[in-house]
Amino acid sequence: MKKLIDIIFVLSAVSIPSYALSQSVDSGVDGLVSLLRDVEAVEYKTDRLVKPFTLPVAKGAIAIFSVGNFGGGNNWIQYMAVFVDMNKDDIEKKDNHYTLIDFRTVGGKSWRKIKSVDVTYLKSKSKLRTTLRAMDNDSNEGVNVFSIPVTVAYDVQPDVGHRILKVSEKKSRNGKSQPLYHTE
Repeated sequence: MKKLIDIIFVLSAVSIPSYALSQSVDSGVDGLVSLLRDVEAVEYKTDRLVKPFTLPVAKGAIAIFSVGNFGGGNNWIQYMAVFVDMNKDDIEKKDNHYTLIDFRTVGGKSWRKIKSVDVTYLKSKSKLRTTLRAMDNDSNEGVNVFSIPVTVAYDVQPDVGHRILKVSEKKSRNGKSQPLYHTE
């Protein structure tokens, strides 16, 4: 796989005040959960991952969260949401509001369990790249047994209304990496 020479830096969690980020992103995720759930579904808050980022022109966070118990059953879905601070005038302001840009499903029962998230900025393409490390389900195993390591990359596409689009997926079986596709 081609090396990404144009990665400027890995975005760090230190640059955003945790209290401003936490309150705004948590309330945004809570609002999404209330829209996505049915009467019986709940969010598994212990599974929520939030990765703050700072770009040369903006700051925000990626949130991974799980909603389950749909219809009273044991089905669950993992979502990824992108929040960005729309206040470009004062990037250091402590009480900024983080606006939801987009969200999508990224995992769930019988499919995939997200373990971690990394965020990078591709300067030459002016894109935010989110790389998810996860475990996929093998159809020969139980529905909640995740044994296949997988890395999935998503870009927030500014030229497509800031939509989250999958750009690559790579599975590892028996220690060997197997790229499934790459769309750059």
